[in-house]
Amino acid sequence: MTRPIARPAFVLALLVALVTILAAACAADDAPQRLTLNIKVDPASLDPAHAVGTEAVSVQRQLFRGLVRFDAALSIIPDVALDVPSHENGGLSDNGRIYTFAIRDGARWSDGRPVTANDFVFALRRVLDPGEASEQAAAFHAIAGAAAYNTALLDDDGEPRSRPQAELDALRDAVAITALDANRLQITLTQPNPAFLQVLTLTAAFPVRADVIQAHGPAWTRPGALVGNGPFTLSAWERDVRIVLSAVDDWWGGDVGVDSLEFRMTPDDNAAYAAYLAGELDVVEVPTALVPDVLANEVLAGQLTRTTDLTTVTFVFNTQRAPFNDPDVRRAFAAALDRATFVNAINGGIGQAAQGWLPPGLPGAELPANPVTFDPDLARTLLAQAGYDGPAFPSVELAFANVGASPLQAEFAQEQFRRHLGVDVALTGLDPSAYGPRLFSGDFDIGLFFWTADFPHPENWLPDLFTSDGPFNFGGWSNAAFDAAVAAARSANDPDARLSAWRDAHAILMADGPLAVLLHRERVRLVSPRVKNLILTPLDGQAAGDNFLFQTTRTDKLVAAR
Repeated sequence: MTRPIARPAFVLALLVALVTILAAACAADDAPQRLTLNIKVDPASLDPAHAVGTEAVSVQRQLFRGLVRFDAALSIIPDVALDVPSHENGGLSDNGRIYTFAIRDGARWSDGRPVTANDFVFALRRVLDPGEASEQAAAFHAIAGAAAYNTALLDDDGEPRSRPQAELDALRDAVAITALDANRLQITLTQPNPAFLQVLTLTAAFPVRADVIQAHGPAWTRPGALVGNGPFTLSAWERDVRIVLSAVDDWWGGDVGVDSLEFRMTPDDNAAYAAYLAGELDVVEVPTALVPDVLANEVLAGQLTRTTDLTTVTFVFNTQRAPFNDPDVRRAFAAALDRATFVNAINGGIGQAAQGWLPPGLPGAELPANPVTFDPDLARTLLAQAGYDGPAFPSVELAFANVGASPLQAEFAQEQFRRHLGVDVALTGLDPSAYGPRLFSGDFDIGLFFWTADFPHPENWLPDLFTSDGPFNFGGWSNAAFDAAVAAARSANDPDARLSAWRDAHAILMADGPLAVLLHRERVRLVSPRVKNLILTPLDGQAAGDNFLFQTTRTDKLVAAR
């Protein structure tokens, strides 16, 4: 069943307005330039230790810079660090466990102070602080002493416990993150981890200033208080409306191509599309139902871009309560989804029908021996095998964030479950600000969510979401064989053995069925001709080009005439 998306009645007038705007796009070169993008929803936090959601990541990437980052080809390059540590340059020890980073001379905070190795020590230990409860902390457990410190307030059963402050301080100081001097940082791992440099691209690895946080407390991320080391500073934050950033004068990383950025929070794709046509947004994601209209319009078709996106859209099952604590029930629901029909008939041929959790291109992403396929006969057999026929199935709810394409995806699944299983699933669309906490609390039967790669490696896709103690294991799934395969992948020194273990983990995940994958996403956007040198990558957050948009030269400015 397709969900109709209204075409604005005034679209022709908007197109005329667009042409008029484009014809007038000859503002003086020295006019202030603002680039306006849509991030759909308000970030929960701008604190790098609490980067939850692609909208938060997109903003934080402009305010802070880490030791290393990805280039456009997704290779690791230095950022605040002078070089990428390697055996050849002496930055990586012979045993592959000790990384030494030289801080780039001239790297500065927005208030002019130098960025030091101690800023990174403070930031990373803060992420690992059990009292901080950072959602990203587990990603850094490869650091010697990190897991012991981060889990110090949990007993062997994962239940809260208290510890004397002196013990916590000792555990913190034992974490192997050390400032050798003001400009040299050393990090020691418990064992070699080829993905560790990619982990350091996470926003949680960005430096933060101890004095700023101590001075302002939780309000340190507000305008006037936040001090970052990125190309922009925070000028305004109108909750649920917009965030405005201003370019840093003489930024240490190079010339900044625009004077300011505006991130708007428009959750409805149709409203954002209308704003683009009216010249109010410089880049917009095209609503699926309107792609044919865009392609048929000569002006808009010339502004269309399609990019691969390392994102998987999925339905996750709450395995901690009936009926989805039964693997046969989960497999039945997964087999009832006709993914090819969704992609081709409903999604306009955009994206790729998913048969596994890992998107194509990731190491270990080859299809497992038991890929997810649409098989309605098998689906009904599995449901009957679990002791259910369609009409007698318990009442269950599919929860989703009422934003973007999520309602369309939820309604498709509802129709598929009804058609192929005879099961009526209730839909509950929630405001994004309410949906996240509900997913984390486990108060759902089926939850719709998508995962976008922070870095292109199974380390970012399997452990945190599906190990028994994973921080994003929303459905509470626990499988000892999966946990063992992840542990084997992380501990293997041989590259072939490591890859084989990641493949095993992926196959176990798909066989036990704690999720029903739908598609690997593709981003279809309109980019205004006024924007130049836009660099889109599969690792973009909610804002288009957020990894590279603002590191431009004066000759390649990214400008949007107003």
